[in-house]
Amino acid sequence: MILDCGCKWVILGHSERRNVFGESDALIGEKVGFALQSGLSVIPCIGELLEEREAGKTTEVCFRQLQAIADKVGHFYCGYEYWHRYRHTDGHCLLKISVL
Repeated sequence: MILDCGCKWVILGHSERRNVFGESDALIGEKVGFALQSGLSVIPCIGELLEEREAGKTTEVCFRQLQAIADKVGHFYCGYEYWHRYRHTDGHCLLKISVL
């Protein structure tokens, strides 16, 4: 349906989808793989909860989320929501991730 509407890009794994709707890392990986196979360009989002950041689990959580995507694809761009380290006006930065 997205392609039928003329869209070429999709954002998957945004924090609201993960935390409000309960989408798992594995489901996000499946969605990314399916979207790419369907001809869409994908920006998968990753990021930890405040509690996870304060507990020092940022790397663990982000790696787990990236691994679920990497299991399905080899090269992708990823949106990472992080408000403190990067002071962009919208609070976002883009990371290019290459998985060999």
